Amino acid sequence: MSTERIMYGKLAAGNSAVTLFLLTLVKGSVGLASGSIALTAGALHSLTDVASSLAVWSGLKISERKPDKTFSYGYYTAETLASLLVSLLVSFEHAVELYRPRGLTSGENITNFVEGRLSRLEVEE
Repeated sequence: MSTERIMYGKLAAGNSAVTLFLLTLVKGSVGLASGSIALTAGALHSLTDVASSLAVWSGLKISERKPDKTFSYGYYTAETLASLLVSLLVSFEHAVELYRPRGLTSGENITNFVEGRLSRLEVEE
């Protein structure tokens, strides 16, 4: 990946992290001040987005390093590892939603999830 593309990627990831952090602060402050559980939960959700953006930024920052004695081909795979970390975070977040349903038992939630996916397939065909 060219250094220019890495620079733009870092800029985008950094701006995303700062913006999401500010959004988290606003949501959390308003949620706590008003007693809104939904806004407070939204703030926590936004915090996971901040972690994802920081992981991408870190991966891009590390991938800029020049080859050395330890990594003779450079650190370009750091970006791939950061992407893997982000995908694992997103997968974990969705798994929690799937197995901790709101007002349903786990079996009912999984059944609803599968039925929803199957109904989409039927509509698309």
